[in-house]
Amino acid sequence: MDMGEKGELYDTASLNANVDRNGNSVARKRIRVQHPSQT
Repeated sequence: MDMGEKGELYDTASLNANVDRNGNSVARKRIRVQHPSQT
């Protein structure tokens, strides 16, 4: 949890950064938002 102090600064980026570190889930979420018909 390196975003403890920067949690507020990376409020929106934290979601992308956290998911990116967990895997490519960030990419999957973007695909669902951009192409909901394909999902």
